[in-house]
This record gives sequence, structure tokens and C-alpha cells, in this order.
Amino acid sequence: MISKESCLKYSGWKEGDNDCLVLKGIEYCCLGLRGDSSSMTFLNDHFNTTQDLVNLLSSGRLDFIIKRDTRDPAFNRSIKIAVNFQNVDPSTSMSKKFLYDLVSVLEDRNLDIVMFSGIIGFYDGSCDQTRGMKSWRGYQVSQCDEQMEKVYKFPNFFTQSASFVAGGARTKNFNAEFQDIQFYCDSGLPAYGVDFPYLFYECAHEIDVKFIVSVYSSPTCKRATSDPPLESLRITSNVDQELLEVFIAENNNFGLGLSKISNPRVEYLKNFNVVLFGYTDSENTTHLETRSFDPQDFLNLKESKTYPNQVLVGLKIDNNTVLLTLCQSSDPSNCTSEYFTYAGSATLVSIENVLQVEGAKYLSSALIENGPVFSLNQLNDNTVQLQVDSNFTWNITYQGQVQSADISVYKSSASEISGLIITEVLVNRNNKNKSKLFGSHFVLNLEIMQLNLVTSDTYLDFGSQPFVKITQGDDGEFYVLEMHSNGMCQCGTGINNGNINKCLVATTERDHVDHLQNVKYSLIYNWGRVSSFIDRIQNNQTIFGSCDKQIMHGKFSNGEYPNGFVFRNQTSGELKTFFVNQNADYADLPFVTKLFCGGTIPNYGKDETSYRMQSFRVIDYPTFVHLV
Repeated sequence: MISKESCLKYSGWKEGDNDCLVLKGIEYCCLGLRGDSSSMTFLNDHFNTTQDLVNLLSSGRLDFIIKRDTRDPAFNRSIKIAVNFQNVDPSTSMSKKFLYDLVSVLEDRNLDIVMFSGIIGFYDGSCDQTRGMKSWRGYQVSQCDEQMEKVYKFPNFFTQSASFVAGGARTKNFNAEFQDIQFYCDSGLPAYGVDFPYLFYECAHEIDVKFIVSVYSSPTCKRATSDPPLESLRITSNVDQELLEVFIAENNNFGLGLSKISNPRVEYLKNFNVVLFGYTDSENTTHLETRSFDPQDFLNLKESKTYPNQVLVGLKIDNNTVLLTLCQSSDPSNCTSEYFTYAGSATLVSIENVLQVEGAKYLSSALIENGPVFSLNQLNDNTVQLQVDSNFTWNITYQGQVQSADISVYKSSASEISGLIITEVLVNRNNKNKSKLFGSHFVLNLEIMQLNLVTSDTYLDFGSQPFVKITQGDDGEFYVLEMHSNGMCQCGTGINNGNINKCLVATTERDHVDHLQNVKYSLIYNWGRVSSFIDRIQNNQTIFGSCDKQIMHGKFSNGEYPNGFVFRNQTSGELKTFFVNQNADYADLPFVTKLFCGGTIPNYGKDETSYRMQSFRVIDYPTFVHLV
């Protein structure tokens, strides 16, 4: 229960929504939703109430996931909602109204949701006198009214602990702390794990996740099903799902046995089912390799080309054409870009040098096969120049110091090429420098070589070293995969338990979340339709991180210079990313990541042959029609 002052100031509750309750001199007026089991009654940041949850389920916005008769086939499991009531008197009108309204929505709208909460024991004791219960957790059972009767008779309401109910019919032991996994493997996981996957919770770091996977996958673990271990294992964690997936998939983290490398780049030549992998070694030699992407011959080296005394700064493709950009190790301002074509032959053949950057800092480039080459060059501290085929230029000026940028283009019509530019700008706010990402969208008319360009005045996200790639989905729509380092952390054990509105981390200027906005080495991705990114740019809107309704956002690893592509897994059919990044030593990770935001194992980055390519799932194309 939350105080009236906090309800009025930080939630959507208003006078008259329900009766308030006075206890020990404090007036309580709403039930707040928090990420932990704290009994704090005074909140100092925006929060959701139980009424917000009921309204969301009533709205129909999530029907494609939870409505039995209209649910997308991709979402074929019941949703479990576990509610831990703290500092809540179950006999109050607030408490009874919430559960009555929630159960009514679940039944009336045919939603496939299962409820878990010990509070159902109070309803069992109140509505079934044969149980002989006099009290529940110190609260005297009360007369069963119409609201309580409906909740009591709801068949999909369970509890974790049998000690809270008379009898065990409602008891489903579905979760435990991850440290207890050995005990459950030894004694045998519950047979109903098929219907209620056993959840191991509170693991937020790679070393803990790998411990769970190791124990659960052991031949001696008495699992509830005969499914492959990683298919039946369920972990609930306070870190982003994408990061958890990368941690879990140790056997899918594709080690290449390389010494420490820098500036890794990867692209997918879909027509030949190979990946093009480039990197610079410790001797300042750039390597350009093609490796098999066939599951039966995965990442085996097919061919390689080297460039001594040159540093890799760019690798982009369009169809079968490759644009490779290198800078002299002795003179970073001396850069060249080259076309390459790949035709399945044993060698990569250079066609021509297409770009020589002079008098400016090279930032990025992109191309259209059999079309123009686009390049970004930094003219001064706050000006980026967009250049097309060395013939046409347009300048973009920012209110801050430009640090880096990336560009991706696509053929939007027979006579037009469209593109996105993501630029990192160092902005001073309250005497603190923040790395922010600003977006630009342009359309180039090829017939008259006229370019229309819009740049946002408001940042899209926090972060550094942006990478952007536009790809066409199975549905014909164009999608954006954007990745960056030093990004925003919204999910973590201490963060979820703390008194912080996670949805406002992206936009707030409050000091108590300042350290979460540019978290060193945090690798973040944004994934959504091109139209959604254009909308944010044109309307000067920030991506609201994990709370954004149209663009997927999350942390997926730790490191620098992330880049990758989206592909359809040939075995599972899942839509996934495949990415590379420059490693960061565990010792260099900031305290907030080591403690909260998903730290790697302590020896990560120390092994000089530990370089890995990795992967995680992303929301599939058809789902985006629901995200409005």
C-alpha cells in the first residue's frame, strides 16, 4: 500500500478512484507495483499501480500474446503473473477490488494467464469454512462476499507455499533461488515442470548463469522432462533477456581461437551462406576472411586476405558487393575504401578504389550495389559531411562535439535511395559530458540528385560507437538494427529493487539515475521498423529504452564497437542477430555493471584466444504489426 501523497504525485491515481485507508497515522490510497518485495510506503519516483495492470490487460494491446482465441501462434505458452503482497491488508477494499477486477478481466476476455500469490490462502480460509482457518499471516479471515467468491473460485490461481493454505491443491512450487539448483537436481525436479517450467531466479551475472546451465545440463540432474536441457531450463533474472541469452549460450558462443584483436566487423553474404569477417591484429595487419555459415560447417575458414600496416575502420555490403575501408596505421587520416565482389571463388577481387578521404576525419560509409557510395566525414568538432560518390555533399551541424557516426542505406524505390545516420555527440549537461546518439534520415532522388535530410534536435539514445544496419524483412518492410557501446542500463538486480522509474531513465535529468545513462562498455541494441526510427527523428522523440512501444531495446553484452546482422536460423526458424564486438576486460567494467547490469565472468578478456562471435534472438517481423 502506498501513501496518498505518493499516489497523487507519482501515479495515475486520483481522488475518488477508491476508498483510502488510515493506519498508524498514514493515509494509504493505492497499491503500487514494484520490482521487489519491499514494504516501502513512500515513493519518490513515478510508479504503476495495480489499476494500471488491470487497464493494460483490458486494453487489448497484448491480445496477440495472451488472448486464447486470437493469440499469435508464436506465443503458445501461458503467461504467469506472480504477485507478492507486502504491507497489504487482504481484507481492505483496495486489495479485494484489485483481485476482483483482475480475475474478471482474465475470465471475461479469455486471457491465458495463470496467477500466483500467497494471498489466495486468505480467500480459501474466508470462503471455505470447512478448512477451519481462523487467520492468514496474522490477518483474521473475514466474511466471504461476492468479490471474494469470484477470486476464490478462479481455477488458475495458485500459491508457491503450502503453508499459506489449508491443503495443497493450489500449491505449485515453480521457482527457487539459483543457488539451490543442485538440491533440486539431486532430489528430482517436479513432474509438473512440463506445464510450469521450474524457474531459477536472481542470477544476473555470467558466472551464475553458467553455473545453472552446467548443473542442469549434467547427466545426473533429475530433470522433469527428456527435452534437451536448454529447451526446458527457465531462468528469471533482473537483467535483459538478450544478455541472459548470450550468457546461457556458452556452447553457441563461437570461439575462433584468435589472439586479441581490434575493430572487428562482420557481414552476411546471404547468396553464398558465408560470413565476411574482418579485424585488425596486434601487428596492425587487417585480415578479411570468409567463413561458412552452414550449420554443418559453421564458421570454418574458407579464404583470407591480409592488409599489412592498415587498420580496419569499415566493412559494409549490399547483396554481393563489399565496401572495405582501411586507414594507414601510421597516418589515421589517410584512408581508402575499396569495392569487392564475391562470387563464391577462392579469392576476393578488388574492382577499384572509390574513395580517398582528405582533410577530414573518416567516420563511415555505405553503398548500393551498382549504385552510389555514401560516406560520412567529420569536417570540424560539430560538423559531419555526407558525401555521395565524391560529387555531392551536404553538411550536418550538431550542438556538441561529434565523436563517431554510422550510416546505412537502402533502395526505397526505383528512383530513390533512403538512409539513416546515427551520430554520437558529446553534450555537456550540468557540467557533465554525456554521449548521446542523434538520428538523421534522408531520401536521395537519383534522377535530379536532390537530397531531403531531417536531423533530430533530440537525442535518440545514450551511447557511443554507433552501428546501424537496415535490412528488408520477410514481410517486405525495412527494419533497423542499431547497436552501440556505453549505453543505458535499465535492468539490474539493484535497479529493479530500487525506487527508480525504469521507463524514465532515458529522459530524466534527475541525478540519482545519472550513472545509468552512459554505462561504460554496456552494449545495447535497438531493433524496429525504419518507419518507427523516422518517426522518432521527425518528431524529436527519444527511444524510451525497454519501455518503448515500437522499438525493441536491451543490453546484450559488454565491450566496444558492436556490429552484426539479422538472420533466420536454419534449424530453429528463429529470427536472430549474429554479432561481434571488441572485448573489454572484466577488471575494466564499472561497478554498476559488476554489481547490477550483468557482469561477465571475472577472467573474461584475459585469455588472448577467448574471442567469440555471439547471437541472441530478436522479435520476429510479423510481431511488429501488433506494436502500435
